[in-house]
Amino acid sequence: MEKEELRARLQDFAEPEYREFSKKLLPGVRDILGVRIPHLRKIARQAAKGAWRDLLENIEDSRSMEETMVYGMILGYAKDIEWDEFLARIVHFLTEIDNWSVCDSVCCTLKKVKEDREGFWKFVTPYLSSEKEFEVRFAAVMVLNFYIDKEWVERTIDALVTLHPDGYYAKMGVAWALSICWISFPEETKKRVKREEMDQEIYEKMIQKVMESTRTTREEKEYLRARRKAEKDGKLQ
Repeated sequence: MEKEELRARLQDFAEPEYREFSKKLLPGVRDILGVRIPHLRKIARQAAKGAWRDLLENIEDSRSMEETMVYGMILGYAKDIEWDEFLARIVHFLTEIDNWSVCDSVCCTLKKVKEDREGFWKFVTPYLSSEKEFEVRFAAVMVLNFYIDKEWVERTIDALVTLHPDGYYAKMGVAWALSICWISFPEETKKRVKREEMDQEIYEKMIQKVMESTRTTREEKEYLRARRKAEKDGKLQ
């Protein structure tokens, strides 16, 4: 797929109303075409079957948000990418992320991580301590997608609970990941989560997300209400 074909296909799927809707969700993000995620995934899958390296090398810097998203998705769909190249291209892609939509949509596509979760853990967790907002969010969302299971959850929680990142989207990414840890493994998470040791915005947003989740049991919500009251009264040990 040539870059001209990519742009033409994106324009074919662009919806003015969806563009305006997206602009409200992504304030400050420029060059939004208004293409829905399923269309982007279809285009990325098709591009990944061809000379995708040539395409990525020829995408201009002045690209639309959707072109950037397709770029990242191709890394997840390409079958002929070796591990070292995969990591190297992610390093470069991180410099292109400037909003949560690109970050989150690409993260869940990078399933090659499953081939070597230990290796990718060593690669991605240093980014949790980055001073760059979307590097932290990328790392947190990758952890959320691929490391919240029985084997990894304790390491995941321990890596997240002491973080004090700068930037709203970094904080919300960490809170989101921790909320999924709590919902999926409440006992393991309760033992490690201590309000006084955490970034307060992250802690509050984590609790809020757990409370709002349809996966959280009634008993767990009651526990959280009691926990909040005890914290407010200074009685939580």
